[in-house]
Amino acid sequence: MRKSFLKDILADDLRASKKKKTASDVIDLLRMEYGVDLTYSQAYHGIYPVAFGIVESENCDSYEWFLTNSKGIIREDRPLTIISDRGIGLLKHVPVVFPKAFHSYCLYHMKGNIPVPKGKSRQTAVKLFEECYTALTKEKFYVVAKSMSNLKLDSVVAWMMKIPFENWAAHAFLGERWGENTSNIVESFNNVIKHDKPLPALELVDVICAKVMEQNYKRLVESNKWTTRITPLMKDRFNRRINDCRSYKFRRTSEKIGNDEPYNYISPYYTSDYYRRLYSRPIYPIPDSEKLPGINEKGYIFPLIGGREQAGRPKGVRYRGSREKVRKKRKCGQCGMLTFHNRRTCRGSPLAPRAPTFRKESHSMIINFLKRMLF
Repeated sequence: MRKSFLKDILADDLRASKKKKTASDVIDLLRMEYGVDLTYSQAYHGIYPVAFGIVESENCDSYEWFLTNSKGIIREDRPLTIISDRGIGLLKHVPVVFPKAFHSYCLYHMKGNIPVPKGKSRQTAVKLFEECYTALTKEKFYVVAKSMSNLKLDSVVAWMMKIPFENWAAHAFLGERWGENTSNIVESFNNVIKHDKPLPALELVDVICAKVMEQNYKRLVESNKWTTRITPLMKDRFNRRINDCRSYKFRRTSEKIGNDEPYNYISPYYTSDYYRRLYSRPIYPIPDSEKLPGINEKGYIFPLIGGREQAGRPKGVRYRGSREKVRKKRKCGQCGMLTFHNRRTCRGSPLAPRAPTFRKESHSMIINFLKRMLF
C-alpha cells in the first residue's frame, strides 16, 4: 500500500467528488472497494511531529509551559506560522512566546462556531464564511459579507468583525499558510495514538517515542534511495508545472541560463538533501531511573509545577465548542456497517436477506383461545 498506488486508485474518485475527502472517507472507501484496512497514519502522509506534551488539562499555564519549551527547538530564522483552534491559552501566550510568528485560526473550528440565526440555513452560512476566509482581495471579501447581510445573516457578519482579520482572512493574513487552513494535521497525529491514550503517562510517552523512531528510520532509509535533487513528490509537481507552461512565452532573466537555474527558485526545504538531514538525527529512548551518559540537566524538560491535582486520567476526547456540530456514526441499511454514509451513498454489498420470522404466541393467549373454542 504505497503512495503511488493510493494516488492511482483514488485520483479519479477525488476529482469526481463534489465534497472534500477526509482520511476517514479514504479508509472507508478502500475497505469497501478493495477489502484493504488502511491505518490513519497511512491515510495521512508526511507528518513530522516536532514536540508533544502530557499535561493535566488544556489551560493557560499548560500552554505557556508547552510553548516556552517548544521555543528552544523551533528555529525562528524563517517565517513561522502557527495554526490553532483559538484556545484561550494559545490566544494569550502565542504572541508572548512567539512574537514574530503569524498566528492563524483554524478554518474547521471557526466554521463549527458560526452563530447562525434561528431559521437560517447553516450550510449557506458556512459556505459564505469559507468564501470570506479564502478571499484573496478585500473587495471580494466585502462582496461576500454583503451577500450575508442580504440573506439576514447579520449576526454572522458581526461575529466575524469581532475577530481580527489578520488572524484568519486570506486577504489580510500577513504570513504564509502554504495551502494549510486547518489544524487537521494535529488531529491526524492524535488519531494515530488514539488506541494508546488510556495507557499511563510514562508508558504513553514510550509508545509515542517508539512510533516516531520507527517512522523516522523508515523515511531515512527510503530517502537514501532517491536520486533526484528535490524530493520525488516535489519532482512530480515540478514536472507537471513544466508541462503546463510549455505553451507560454518566456523572457530571459539572465544572460546565462544553465540546468541549475530553475532550482534557484525552489525552496531548499524541498530538496532531497534537506529531507535526509531532517531524518538523520537519532531519537533516543527516554531514560528510566538513570541518566544516559553525556546528558546533563539541560537536556531535560521538567514538568509543570503547580495546579490542583485531579483524580484519575483526563478525558480522552477534545472539548468541542458550544456551536460545534458533532458528527455521529450511524448503521448503514445497505452494508450494515457503523459509519458516516447511508443506504443511498453506500458503495458496499447489500446485506443478505433475513429469514422470515414468526410471532410467538404467548401462553396466556393460547389458553384464552382454547376457552373460547370449548365454551
